[in-house]
Amino acid sequence: MLNDRSTSWSKIEKWLITHHHSVLDNIEKLTSIDGLFQLPDIVDLLTPDQRKDISEDLHRTIWSTSGGVGEIRPGDEVTLMLGDVSPEAHIPNVLLSDLLWDESNPKTFVYLPMAWRRPGASGAEAYLRGLQPEQVRMLCDGERTLLNLYAPHLRTIQQHVLGCHDAEICGYYHGPDHWARVGVHCAATSRAFGIDPLIPTIFALTHDSQRESDGDDPNHGPRAAQWIQSERMGFFAFLDDAQIEELTRACELHSEGLTEDVAPAVMACWDADRLDLGRVGIHPAPEYLCGAYAKRMARLGVFAPQEDAEEFADTPD
Repeated sequence: MLNDRSTSWSKIEKWLITHHHSVLDNIEKLTSIDGLFQLPDIVDLLTPDQRKDISEDLHRTIWSTSGGVGEIRPGDEVTLMLGDVSPEAHIPNVLLSDLLWDESNPKTFVYLPMAWRRPGASGAEAYLRGLQPEQVRMLCDGERTLLNLYAPHLRTIQQHVLGCHDAEICGYYHGPDHWARVGVHCAATSRAFGIDPLIPTIFALTHDSQRESDGDDPNHGPRAAQWIQSERMGFFAFLDDAQIEELTRACELHSEGLTEDVAPAVMACWDADRLDLGRVGIHPAPEYLCGAYAKRMARLGVFAPQEDAEEFADTPD
């Protein structure tokens, strides 16, 4: 209904109030970026011991307070949590520049990612009608809705590529540890483009899965794309044609050094992969990255935490 241009705004507004009452409030925050919110200096809120666990521009201990457990939507309030946190509630790799503060509570912030901000937009109707269908869904249901919905399919793909992986042939530089770190980065590179993380997450599992060598193997990307196409009605039957096209193009070209593509999901994939180039002694250069998040992380030298990567790589029972 929300993506049907013929539906009247009064009907859409009534539906939102009934089923997603906080969305209209969140849109107000995303379109009214002014002096009410100020970029927080979180470091000033922490003790010296706590500062060791948080970087200048990135922190990993954010809980959503208005979305579901472990879920976050643009415009949600989030709370800075330090120390041990439940993995289910942990939202990784959130840029501090995406968090604004209204000064009412020193540890409560509003998640307003740059890709979703529309300052000066003329009301909620104009804002919603300017979004892509997947963005409308994310605004209502959260960033990880499709990841949760398709979790059984993702586990099946993960089990297959892990089961076929030969660690002796290809494991140190391009094996499951690398896939896991790319998977951690995918959440943030997707946020930078305001897109669903589903395709980048699948890319993390598949892009190097068809390698025949841990060294020079120029055709491994095209082989991964061909394997995905061969499993179009198998492992990847839950994806539509546009998603298959994005996934195969991202895999086929991920080693070519490209920085532009018509599909933001493809660029999010490439950024997530290149942010792990440090494992082969290459510092990712901002000019060879696509989005604002990846460029910023490359300048800071901030990469995926190992504990998050280990969690992503765990083989499902």
